[in-house]
Amino acid sequence: MLNTIRVLSYNIHHGAGMDGATDLARLANIIAAIAPDIVSLQEVDCGMPRTAKVDQLRELAEQTQMSGLFGCAIDRREDGQYGNAILARFPVRQVGNYPLPGEPRAVLAAEVDLSSLYGIETTVLFMATHLDTQSAPRMASIPLIEAALAAHSGQPAILAGDFNAVPESPTLAALGQTWTSTTADRELPTFPDEDHRQIDYILLRPAARWRVVSVKVADEKIASDHLPIFADLELLPDTTQT
Repeated sequence: MLNTIRVLSYNIHHGAGMDGATDLARLANIIAAIAPDIVSLQEVDCGMPRTAKVDQLRELAEQTQMSGLFGCAIDRREDGQYGNAILARFPVRQVGNYPLPGEPRAVLAAEVDLSSLYGIETTVLFMATHLDTQSAPRMASIPLIEAALAAHSGQPAILAGDFNAVPESPTLAALGQTWTSTTADRELPTFPDEDHRQIDYILLRPAARWRVVSVKVADEKIASDHLPIFADLELLPDTTQT
């Protein structure tokens, strides 16, 4: 049996469902049913008045029994924080939270230790992000993401999140210069509202280190305004090492 990892990206819309209810337990059940090993979450509230000042990452981490990291994008001081988060079943260490242009936005980066899965020392860099709705700040974010990766050159990496861009956009074309999309051969719509297009992605690099076993979108249209996208991935041996 392959030693695969399951990666999930989910814009949780600060827990607010399409039925008007804010229900973290519902989101936790959806995440648990998918059974991911690593999760990129977007639109996570931490101490925000609109969501009763709940630390949403802490609640979701406890309810899914996963480790959690939070990366602030917007700091409202006494009115809480808002940003991205990572959940993981493996040991995880935050290496940085980097601001990006726009609303503002950010990318949260962490090293995930997969040594227990592969039997040898193995880490991957996992990055969770939410890019701006406008093309200019999205494009300006790409070199900043590349700069954040500079200290981890050669390490297998995953970039997952809400890119606010459709597959044929300049944003995805620019990212495609160095990243491989798990949905490169097809579009999996993740945003049911409006024109029902894909704007959430799981990207990989270097391409030679990864095999995409499967990629799916969960048919869950109530808990958030986005659908969860998840992929089963096999990390391949590094053939450059002798």
